[in-house]
Amino acid sequence: MGKVTKQQYESALARVEELLPLVDDNTPANDKNVVDLLICLIS
Repeated sequence: MGKVTKQQYESALARVEELLPLVDDNTPANDKNVVDLLICLIS
């Protein structure tokens, strides 16, 4: 993977901030929000 631009970083950070309040320890691993969060964190 190449360098991450500031815009890509800020977009991913904003998405993570949207998703964090929507998931907790009881949210199923296959929940769309959990999957999206994991993708943001590993991308």
